[in-house]
Amino acid sequence: MYPDFIIVGAGVIGLATAYELARRGASVTLIERGRVGRESSWAGAGILSVLPPWDYDNAVIDLARYSESLYPDWVASLEEASGIDCKYRRSGMLMLAMDDDERDDVRARQWLAASCAGSEKVAARAIVPQLSVEREAWWLPSAAQVRPPRLLKALRGALSRMDVNVIENSEVLGFCQAGSRIVSLRCGKAEAGGGQFVVCAGAWSQRLLGEHALALDIQPVRGQMLLFNCAPHTLGPMLLEDDFYLVPRADGHILAGSTVENVGFDK
Repeated sequence: MYPDFIIVGAGVIGLATAYELARRGASVTLIERGRVGRESSWAGAGILSVLPPWDYDNAVIDLARYSESLYPDWVASLEEASGIDCKYRRSGMLMLAMDDDERDDVRARQWLAASCAGSEKVAARAIVPQLSVEREAWWLPSAAQVRPPRLLKALRGALSRMDVNVIENSEVLGFCQAGSRIVSLRCGKAEAGGGQFVVCAGAWSQRLLGEHALALDIQPVRGQMLLFNCAPHTLGPMLLEDDFYLVPRADGHILAGSTVENVGFDK
């Protein structure tokens, strides 16, 4: 029997897609070219927001806002299904304003006017007194974070309890078609047939999809972070300035990142 769905890519999106389909009674096979959750999903800082949240098309902003509203209940269900704490928490985020960007200020005020999250423009040291200089900042109290390795572990644990078939170290090389319909995937010398196919391969998606990618443009970016071991409560909210951020964990560790290096798939 073929599974109802075959999902290509076992990062957080592939795992979460498999979890939701399995919850609804579908049979699912997940195929991963390497190890589950060991690419960008593992390396992410865990900030659960598009950044900055007003610098996108309205459709993306609406989707992000809707997703954020679902996340607390979703992660609670995942923790119950897996028995693993994902360390989800609403720590808030302070986004230091750029002094010379009036357009960003206008976009931010428009987003704030449409938001019911209590976001506002504040004096930064009113939120984080330890800052060495006073700056204006955007305060987003509902901004949340999660620990990516724990989230991935929870998803993998939940899938194992739901009898989802997870295949690691198997690279999907292409698709087999019957007329206009895709009927199977090519994995080396073998084929994997299924009812429906979902590509969640991240930066590899465009290369895998080929002519089916249409206007898809996903490029790999290498980033490097530092991890500081600080006392708990050294920093309360997440901090963001331009492309650089600090993400405090509840145990005192603070992530500082990130570089942005366009070097292809070179890790």
